[in-house]
Amino acid sequence: MRFAFCTMVLTICGCVSEHKDKRSESVHSPRLRFTRSLSQIEKGMAAQQVLVLLGPPEDIRTLNDPGGISTIGTKEIWRYGTSGHLTIATLGQIYVDQDSRVQYICGKGEPPPEGLFEEEELRRFLIALDEVPSYQAGRFFNPRALIVAVNLLQPLGKERALAAIAEYLRVACELQDDRKTGAFLVLRVLFEVPEDTGYMPPMRVGVPGPPAPNDPKLLPRFPITIEGDIPFLLIDGLRMRIKESDTLSILILCLTDNNEQVRVAAAVALGEVRSTEGAAREALIKALKDPKRSVIDAAKVALEKLPNQDIKQMTEMR
Repeated sequence: MRFAFCTMVLTICGCVSEHKDKRSESVHSPRLRFTRSLSQIEKGMAAQQVLVLLGPPEDIRTLNDPGGISTIGTKEIWRYGTSGHLTIATLGQIYVDQDSRVQYICGKGEPPPEGLFEEEELRRFLIALDEVPSYQAGRFFNPRALIVAVNLLQPLGKERALAAIAEYLRVACELQDDRKTGAFLVLRVLFEVPEDTGYMPPMRVGVPGPPAPNDPKLLPRFPITIEGDIPFLLIDGLRMRIKESDTLSILILCLTDNNEQVRVAAAVALGEVRSTEGAAREALIKALKDPKRSVIDAAKVALEKLPNQDIKQMTEMR
């Protein structure tokens, strides 16, 4: 039986009392200790300082590896918590630029509460989730990895299953590939369709081809359906389509997302917006041409050009 679908807001409050003795500090899990060390890493830091804080990585990706490195200016990707070359980095990743300084950091944030998982158990879940294909797999989609991941998560109960997925989303890095998007499919197979609506909320990550039916109850898990306990992907993929009603949402991504690649992609997408928001587009393009301005600065300039009513409407939607 799958879990009842729900919308959850997870608030993780980590407070370490100044009065804790050294003995309590020593029992923290290796994952928590690594995360605390990772939190001290900043962009521009010398790679040698990273080694002092985190130690040597278990794996290093270079331009000579299959698929190379997708980010511009990256010399190496230091990968922590791997079980083999190019396997998922279950603890985090450091992108090192050509000057041997930190370019990007993947894996910052809070891990699951202490005691919720044994480390080897959690790694098994993270590895399974990383094997799930993207919703962009199209005709190459194979349901086996999705079935394996769901079967592993089902016995955990809702709280632990969601915690495992949240930890995967924290440590997985979308800078190199789109594996992280497989979590969408896991959630749509793992949970039951809500009784009140009769269908799951739309993913809102692009325009599917073929499109969803007009009546979402006909395919309540779209773009996945389950027949004979086997999930089938119903689309070839999704493409981005920018509409006026989506523009502020994209700008908010530019302003709030911690991932620079997301901000850049959102800014580029905004450059395709036309009609009544031409002023925002022109302001953004002009700002992006200024080498002294960051993508966030450019997004702020564009945001100021949007009508206040649009801002109010999109803020209420979000």
